[in-house]
Amino acid sequence: MRTSRITAGVAIALLGAPYAAAPAYADGRSWTSSYDGAGRAVVSSDRQHITVCDLDQRDVLRFKAEFATDNPIDPRVYKLVAPKGGCSEDRTYVSWIKVFKLCHGRDGFDGIVWEDCFQPIWPRP
Repeated sequence: MRTSRITAGVAIALLGAPYAAAPAYADGRSWTSSYDGAGRAVVSSDRQHITVCDLDQRDVLRFKAEFATDNPIDPRVYKLVAPKGGCSEDRTYVSWIKVFKLCHGRDGFDGIVWEDCFQPIWPRP
């Protein structure tokens, strides 16, 4: 029991979730976060697959998903960046995705300059 509380605490701290804000819960079979038709992140209903997409190749916006799993051995935040105008996918093998958030940035001279992330999405309890 102590390990799960530590893992949840690490995930919250690493994802930067504000303590005062109410968490966002996903409804339906999959969890989705999107940005004005330009980018999207989706976690499958089995909580083992995540996809992040940059839906508009012509704009300067870029997208990534940050996610944490319930793996107590490796409690870290993973990052998955969408290619310009395309999608990237990742999966877990020994754990489930516990929380994720969609982040956006802009193309810069030295790569992507990440600007902001949306509120973390948690499964409905």
